[in-house]
Amino acid sequence: MALNVNTSNLLITMQVLADAAGGLGGFFPPLVMGAAYDAAANSYFNGQMLLSVTAAARGGDDAPVCGGKKSLAVP
Repeated sequence: MALNVNTSNLLITMQVLADAAGGLGGFFPPLVMGAAYDAAANSYFNGQMLLSVTAAARGGDDAPVCGGKKSLAVP
């Protein structure tokens, strides 16, 4: 039994969700940095460490490619 799904609405929904996730990625890190700011030492070290540990825990799945083949063109 085939499902009758309007793919254009599905694609728009997926794009909106992806955009929202990207927006949250640019919204929360500054909040973390501000909340973890140490005024006595005038330092953002604690916030930077929290963000670094979080990035390391994710496993670096979106790290940029260093070296290797950059295109699919045949040499």
